[in-house]
Amino acid sequence: AIVSLHRDRQGRIWAGGYGRGSGLSCHDRGSFINYLRQDGLPDENIMGLASDADGALWMATYRGAAMLDTEGFLPWSARDGIDSGTVQQITSTGDGSVWALTSGQKLSRFDGATVSKITRANGLPGTRPSSIFTDRDGALLVSDEAAATARCQPTAGESARFEAIEDTLP
Repeated sequence: AIVSLHRDRQGRIWAGGYGRGSGLSCHDRGSFINYLRQDGLPDENIMGLASDADGALWMATYRGAAMLDTEGFLPWSARDGIDSGTVQQITSTGDGSVWALTSGQKLSRFDGATVSKITRANGLPGTRPSSIFTDRDGALLVSDEAAATARCQPTAGESARFEAIEDTLP
């Protein structure tokens, strides 16, 4: 079953599947290219898709995150600094950062050089983020199961700072 869709800057349509043998598919100029584990995909369950500022494709998978660029697939996991567990959602913001939300309700940011954990110390109003979304201004919105939605307009090279959005309590 297809559970994630993404259109990249080149107009290609990417589809991420869930279930045995699903993997990743790309529709480009009338034909499909399919990727499975034997092609380097770290996991065939693709929960989310996003492109970064350089045009690389990022995937949220059961085995962490993965990036596909011209060199091939590059897996990202707890050993690279993101929180362990299934990456349920992934997005990229206007500053080029890639954000991953795990099944453990933990949020991580990859700024192109390092991975940082995002917590209440960064201004998140809650401790259980449940969804992430990039708005049209390139800012990150984070909803929480028990707190207000927070917004961050990240700047390259600076720590993430979130502010709660009024009247958005669950």
